[in-house]
Amino acid sequence: MTLAERRAHAREEIQRIVAAQTSLRDQACVLLMGRLRRDELRRLQVKNVNLAAGLVHVQGKGGKRGKRAQVPIVYSNLAETLYLHLSGEGRQADEYLLYAKKDRERMLSPTGVHNWWVRCLERAGVPHFPMHELRHSAIDELRRQTGDIVAASQLARHESVATTQTYLHPTQEDLIARMKQVEW
Repeated sequence: MTLAERRAHAREEIQRIVAAQTSLRDQACVLLMGRLRRDELRRLQVKNVNLAAGLVHVQGKGGKRGKRAQVPIVYSNLAETLYLHLSGEGRQADEYLLYAKKDRERMLSPTGVHNWWVRCLERAGVPHFPMHELRHSAIDELRRQTGDIVAASQLARHESVATTQTYLHPTQEDLIARMKQVEW
């Protein structure tokens, strides 16, 4: 599947996936997938989440050599779920958010993250789609709601707005709404 074949999913579908998860960990991680790349989520530790500042500190694309970034967690559902998960379960700083079943200090392998995602979709009764499409969904939704492609690019942490454009999935309804705004 090429990047052009990726799609954005409706907010209601993503909310259904989140609601179907039986643990706060899984709910928080599904919500984060709209803002993070798979490896960023995989490497994310409790100490990287600053709820007071409303930020998640990530090691960006490229692993240890990648750029560090701060991702806002301003959405109340994400902030609340992270708070409940981290404080309610007595999580320690060096533990991973998405961890191996019996070892919170061991990050999941890429295959382990894929298998986790498949289980999340199965619990929700949603047909399989690549987890990267959650990024497409979040980026497209931000642009759709605000009309601001620069903000969408900032959320994606893309160096170029041209890259962000490949994450946008305009519909016929979008065109009609914009045409009605112009009305000439």
